[in-house]
Amino acid sequence: MTDQPSLDPTANPHLAANLARWEELALLHPETASYDVAGFKAGRNALKPIELAELQDVAGRSLLHLMCHFGMDTLSWARLGARVTGVDWSANAVAAARALAAETGIDARFVQSNLYDLPAHLTGTFEIVFTSYGTIGWLPDLGKWADIVSHFLKPGGHFVFAEFHPKLDEAARRTPYVFLANIDPDLQLEVLSQVKRPLLTLSDTMNYWIARKPDRVFEVLRRVDVALLNEEEARALAGETHLAKAAERLLDQGANAVIIKKGEHGALYHSREERFITPAYPVTALTDPTGAGDSFAGGFLGMLARVQRQDGEALRQAMACGTAMASLAIESFSPARLVETHLGEIEGRVKALHGMVHYDLFPLS
Repeated sequence: MTDQPSLDPTANPHLAANLARWEELALLHPETASYDVAGFKAGRNALKPIELAELQDVAGRSLLHLMCHFGMDTLSWARLGARVTGVDWSANAVAAARALAAETGIDARFVQSNLYDLPAHLTGTFEIVFTSYGTIGWLPDLGKWADIVSHFLKPGGHFVFAEFHPKLDEAARRTPYVFLANIDPDLQLEVLSQVKRPLLTLSDTMNYWIARKPDRVFEVLRRVDVALLNEEEARALAGETHLAKAAERLLDQGANAVIIKKGEHGALYHSREERFITPAYPVTALTDPTGAGDSFAGGFLGMLARVQRQDGEALRQAMACGTAMASLAIESFSPARLVETHLGEIEGRVKALHGMVHYDLFPLS
């Protein structure tokens, strides 16, 4: 029998890292256009048609929303007449949910608690228990999660669990450049199974998936052209602390090529044919590192798509372009710095990086 992972974030480094990330996202998401908080404040319902169709009339019914993030869906149920309680383990998320409820004048209760500890923080049962989209993939014990749902659900009540699987339309299937952002590796593989002969595929991951689903992470690495990892992820997946050796071991285990991001120390590209290191752009106005990795990926893949090449020289310049985009992203909160930049500024940073690594060779004898 194997030991069960600890369900306490203070004793489980993977849960602790996950919680820290959700604390960051709880501050970032309310400011992004995709959540459209302004529209919600103006009366928009944040729920999707499939959720509304499943429950229909909730007026007067008690509803418990597990893993509610900053509460916009919870408050949408309240607007439809439900008596709602939202639960999330992020202190920032619960604070944002309470502030949004107060600003909109919606009656709702929000509880901060680790899901598994919820019976110690909340009493009573509910006619509806609701959770949706990307929640259970983060949980280390689904059996105990089911016990929590059962604990709070009234006899004869409704448990509603909404989840998604990626389904690409024909245009998306034919996308020539594919970035598999950091999601469950099983979902990444679902996307890969649907795309048709892309010119280049790039994947991202995180320590949580490496700890929970290492075999599936390796399967993604074997099927993409380039795998994007940070130093900690590369070491954990390869089981090797030396980064160059870690890259070699990942190639030995089937990866086609890896990029290892080293933060302020730049990035390493390693394949069977190419090996290249780019320095970090010297940023003096560091504001928020959130999103640097995704910005690097966007710059890297965008450059290759722009020049329609995947050879060694193109890969080197794509690394520099990714580094330039990451350096812009960290100079402001949210994507503001990326929105306001222009091609000339990006080209200037790429040229600066080129100047930092280019030199003429003279005979040593």
